[in-house]
Amino acid sequence: HDAVFLQEASAGLVEALGRELADTHLVVAPAAMDSGRAQNSVAVLSRAAFDASTVHELSAEAAALVAEAGGAVAPGDLLAFSVKGAGENAPEYLLASFHGDTNGLQTAPVVRALHALARVGPGGPEGGGPRLVLVAGLDANTHWAAPGAPPVDPAKSYPVEAFASDLESLGLATCWPTASRWQGARTTHISRTYLQPQLNKACRARDVATKADRNPKDHVVFPAGAFVAVGVQRDNTGEGTFEDDASLPTVRWPSDHALVSVELKAVVPPWKVNK
Repeated sequence: HDAVFLQEASAGLVEALGRELADTHLVVAPAAMDSGRAQNSVAVLSRAAFDASTVHELSAEAAALVAEAGGAVAPGDLLAFSVKGAGENAPEYLLASFHGDTNGLQTAPVVRALHALARVGPGGPEGGGPRLVLVAGLDANTHWAAPGAPPVDPAKSYPVEAFASDLESLGLATCWPTASRWQGARTTHISRTYLQPQLNKACRARDVATKADRNPKDHVVFPAGAFVAVGVQRDNTGEGTFEDDASLPTVRWPSDHALVSVELKAVVPPWKVNK
């Protein structure tokens, strides 16, 4: 993969990735990484696909825009940086990795901030298109009500339908095709016991079928019209397959989120998209 976006990564994992992948990949982490929480958003870039010498972190600028809108991000939860693609005519990107709050209520202001940040500077709104091409990997913590279930209360959680609509208003898109929305886009299946500290996330065994956290929380976001998402896949086995009924984490899969992978194929030069 050209770019991998990780969330809730420990400082130890960041160090290990940087050491093991140094020859082929660049590991980008927030300057204000929180080593105590072990919840850092990071990115792993292929040196063949990106010019590592052009990385410029913009996490603080993005967080400031979120704060101006009345939102807030915890230290380490948001990584944003510009980087030029490899090759003489490659575009310059704004890449971002974000870990949303449990209810997803900070996701919308973060996406708006990233969208605004991509449009700042030469070639921005006055130039007819964004200066930076935004591509973001998000643990958006968006929620979905399965057929027959009570609707998601937008005052308490961020409905995935509202997320998709908000993206569309900004000229952005999620990687999930219409045919997968939203049951085929679920990336969590969490039914925690009461023997853990976050009791608000606990679920009794008899209630797993109706109360487990099974939501389409993870997305790759990009400019609509510039790219087409091809071959989006979920993996919760480590073997490139997805087991819908597997309660995460498992012995084989240590995360409580599935991996999402997708190929973005350029339709037009991304910098020519107006929104």
